Amino acid sequence: MRRYTHRPEDGIRLRLLGPVAAFGPRGPIKLGGSRTQRLLATLALSPGRTVSAGALIDAAWPESPPATCREQVKNCLGTVRRCLAADIGRNVLIRESSGYRLDLGEDAIDAHLFCRAVRPPAQPESERAAVARLRKALDLWAGAALDGIAEGALGLEATRLDDMRLAAYEELFDRELRLGSGPALIEEIAPLARRHPTRERLTLQLMTSLHESGRAAEAIQVMDEHQLRLHAEIGVQPDPALRKLAARIWQGRTHRAVATEPDPAGLEALLAQLTDLTREIVRRFESAPAGAVIGTSQRAGGSPVTRAVPAGRVCPRCGSWVVDGNRHDVWHVAQSAPQRHRLRPA
Repeated sequence: MRRYTHRPEDGIRLRLLGPVAAFGPRGPIKLGGSRTQRLLATLALSPGRTVSAGALIDAAWPESPPATCREQVKNCLGTVRRCLAADIGRNVLIRESSGYRLDLGEDAIDAHLFCRAVRPPAQPESERAAVARLRKALDLWAGAALDGIAEGALGLEATRLDDMRLAAYEELFDRELRLGSGPALIEEIAPLARRHPTRERLTLQLMTSLHESGRAAEAIQVMDEHQLRLHAEIGVQPDPALRKLAARIWQGRTHRAVATEPDPAGLEALLAQLTDLTREIVRRFESAPAGAVIGTSQRAGGSPVTRAVPAGRVCPRCGSWVVDGNRHDVWHVAQSAPQRHRLRPA
């Protein structure tokens, strides 16, 4: 059973969502080294409840506690008790027969505030209200959970909190995308999608944001890079939802191209570009050794480009080479003699 007498006027706040820290009415409270932080974090994860001496010892020494561990726990927590009492004017760290209890409410600890804020409310809420609630919850974070002390039991708790943070971001991005905020989310989603490739919901949200911003080529590049990374690291294919989105983006680009009315001036320019591209391909093939691999593409609004393809860079899914956001058709040079150019798709 939880027992605490936390009062708002105490003005104390404990941070677990980042480097562990305590703040009182007069500013930061000095806690000591990492062992003291581990002990306080363990108590703060269960405010108002007694934490056994054994659990505290396991948190302070995740591997092999010394023979004097109980005495050291007593001394560390005694120091914390005095520091907190000196700042807020009362004792909030209570020693009991079976362990220790932190006499604070959940409102004083950021991790508990976060968990409460991301929990769906009992009453229905609007998209904008949900976005504001999730933004406020995510603003509590100042780094990785239990940063610097995430080992043993605290490591498991840090993983749980970090997973909740990512889930909150995913829900937030879904809601903001429904509100039409896709273009503004790209810079926020991109680093999270790169750091967590197995959370494919983030990749889907990034592709959607790019597509809604008119950056379809970049959305397809995200898909290609994601697919190659998944295949290389864990040997699996992307989620079907990702593949369907990529197909819709490609179809949309094709439909727009087909729906465009022919323009004589544009056709003339296109023929000139195709002529230049053909000449460049012939020049590359004439100078390439037999068995070489060459990629060709057309940059949007630019000149034809051909490049030698680095070994191992051909996409196993589509047989193309993607670089700098451009998809290159890849060909092997079967024979490099100028008079005969037998080409076959790579």
